[in-house]
Amino acid sequence: MFLLMVQSMLKSNNYSLKVCINMNKEKFNFEEALKEIEKIVEALESGKVSLEESLSLYEKGIKLVREANAILTEAKSKLVDVNGAASNE
Repeated sequence: MFLLMVQSMLKSNNYSLKVCINMNKEKFNFEEALKEIEKIVEALESGKVSLEESLSLYEKGIKLVREANAILTEAKSKLVDVNGAASNE
């Protein structure tokens, strides 16, 4: 679902083809992950990458989507905690 949202965002904007995936980092912040996912989706949709590259990019994209979802889940949990604490006051 998250990837579909990113694809939708990409279709509404004009991004240049840049496939510069920095997977050497252990952790991305949400914004970095989103930018990398956008690059991957654009490259895959362009049809200009080989099958082997496509599979590699897809794998990296899935890892980034999972990481981004984990970041969002953590943020949501923090908001629920804050809202719960605020309503108890």
